[in-house]
Amino acid sequence: MASLLRDRKLRPKTIIIRDYQANDSFVTHASDNSHGTEPEVVYTRRLIASSAPWGTDPDTVAAMAREVLRDANLSVTSLSIGPPAESWPIGEQRELYMAFGMAPWTLSVGSPRVVEVRVGLEMTGGDGCDCDCDWQQGCGTGFAELREAELVVKEGDAGEWWLGKVFYEARALKSLKLGDSSLGAMPLVASRVVPKLRKLELFRLSSISMGQISAMLANSGESLSRLSLVSVELDEDSSWEGLLSLIAQDCKALISVRLAALTGHGKDDSETRLDFHKVVGRIPPEFESGVDFRARAPEQRVMGLSYKGPDAAGFLGFLSGFVDLLTWEEIEERRARVVAQAGGDGGAA
Repeated sequence: MASLLRDRKLRPKTIIIRDYQANDSFVTHASDNSHGTEPEVVYTRRLIASSAPWGTDPDTVAAMAREVLRDANLSVTSLSIGPPAESWPIGEQRELYMAFGMAPWTLSVGSPRVVEVRVGLEMTGGDGCDCDCDWQQGCGTGFAELREAELVVKEGDAGEWWLGKVFYEARALKSLKLGDSSLGAMPLVASRVVPKLRKLELFRLSSISMGQISAMLANSGESLSRLSLVSVELDEDSSWEGLLSLIAQDCKALISVRLAALTGHGKDDSETRLDFHKVVGRIPPEFESGVDFRARAPEQRVMGLSYKGPDAAGFLGFLSGFVDLLTWEEIEERRARVVAQAGGDGGAA
């Protein structure tokens, strides 16, 4: 495939590589569960199970896509790595069944898991293309024209290669969505980061540092307008107060922020949940119209909120002073205390 692309024998608008694997975690029986120990069932479970060392994860298909594209020197305009955003031939929710001879029951083998790399390509000459070709292949533009990217990658050579392309070569990148990853060991050099992002979404990230997020935004201080942080865990050497304050100082063009299900580490390295309950009733008048949050009764927990307005950076700066990190034990203690107080006062929880 790499050779065909390099020799211009194929000129695709889009390259899609998918990794399929049956999900054996949903192996059930459509009728009688007593058949769970039948030899056919045991064999089928082993057949379906992930016996390959690579399993079905983003790194496998990302590594294959890297080998296909490494020397093709295409002009990439869009990139996504992760679960497909649209329907695929075998839908995620479609059950697959297997019958055993004349047996009066069938075995459900679950639904397939799919990971996809989708690469959109520029089809006409443009900036960086000095020849007269009508297709930017082999013209040295690479990822310079990449405008939007959505990545689900893991630690490893393939993940670092794709992140390097995005952060160090994608000068035209405006929108980045990055998630479902553990980026703790991935290096990111702020001085080499080139995108001037307008939109950044981070989701389901574990053990990421304040320095890594700051490096992602190294060149986006005057351009970033939308920021979303959902299910993000900072490492033990980082603080949410420090990160929110830093973003507020560096990204003055923000007009929209979303924060939800954020976690960190306590003094004894215990996992903590970020709670904004301290802002209830204290939001300055200039921010009130743009804030949206729900306080969970009865203890008034605020695990997430969003803000839209011309001074979202100022709101983040305000918010950084009201960060409260609670362990699950503290959350339960607070709930019990609030419920007990409400009962003692004759009020309803």
